Amino acid sequence: MLGELPKSVGEAVKRLLLELSDRDKLALKNTSEEDFAMFHLSLGNYIRNEFGLWGSNNELLRDCFSQISEPPSRRCFFSYYQVIVESSPTLGLIE
Repeated sequence: MLGELPKSVGEAVKRLLLELSDRDKLALKNTSEEDFAMFHLSLGNYIRNEFGLWGSNNELLRDCFSQISEPPSRRCFFSYYQVIVESSPTLGLIE
């Protein structure tokens, strides 16, 4: 799975859950949505580069634009934030 580009926002979020450390997940989980935006430069850039959002991943780009017209990396970024904030111990996060 990690070698393939995610084809949907859901797949991108799952991929981030696998790739980020528990420490990073916990730090992001404990960040307010307003403060979470400060990570958009670094994490957003990672999402754009690793998930082919510079134009090569048409399936993910199409999914990002299918529901809302905001930059694709922002859609993945804040979808990930929602999952982290709403996460339960089943995601392997340390409380």
